[in-house]
Amino acid sequence: MERHALYYSARKGCGTRLARLLARQDEIAADDPRSPVCGSTILQRDEIAVRLIDVRGGLGTDRVLTRGLPDPRQAAELTTILDGTALKSGDLKHFLMLARMALITDRRSSPAICPPAAVWTSPGGLQAPGRRA
Repeated sequence: MERHALYYSARKGCGTRLARLLARQDEIAADDPRSPVCGSTILQRDEIAVRLIDVRGGLGTDRVLTRGLPDPRQAAELTTILDGTALKSGDLKHFLMLARMALITDRRSSPAICPPAAVWTSPGGLQAPGRRA
């Protein structure tokens, strides 16, 4: 299992709506035994949402990206919620690849003591703390 962080910028006033949409869809995906999504955590403040997603097989697989919003209505809703500059091309898969946050620190210790922790950075340089599984 791998944990990835994705950075989303919503239109003004749509941050909570974005976080709820992502959380709802990740919960559905995690309940599907065919889905590579094991679970997720959504962090939201104002118009920024950070999605920490645990997946089997890596985030780069088409299955993970395309299963994120398999319903065309939900994909359309996501495109209306996202900041207009975030999805200029209209290509959701390309957008999700750009939304990936880079791991900048990784502290590991014995699993018996405490789980590893990580700090992620967004494409804009903002940092979001996360816990690695």
